[in-house]
Amino acid sequence: MVTPKSPRALSAEKLQNVVKKEKITTSIEVASSVADALQSLKGRPVLVCGSLYVAAEALNVRMVE
Repeated sequence: MVTPKSPRALSAEKLQNVVKKEKITTSIEVASSVADALQSLKGRPVLVCGSLYVAAEALNVRMVE
């Protein structure tokens, strides 16, 4: 989970707390950037959800690789 680069974005940490509070059973890891998140998942399928800001950043990271 990553905080989008948008002034209106909910922080990844706050969203993680909401998920925990609602007792949603899943593994959540917070990364400092989209690039870091994608690097930690290298070689595994990735689904990018959320804002177009995050999707665009993920595409840019993948195009550079």
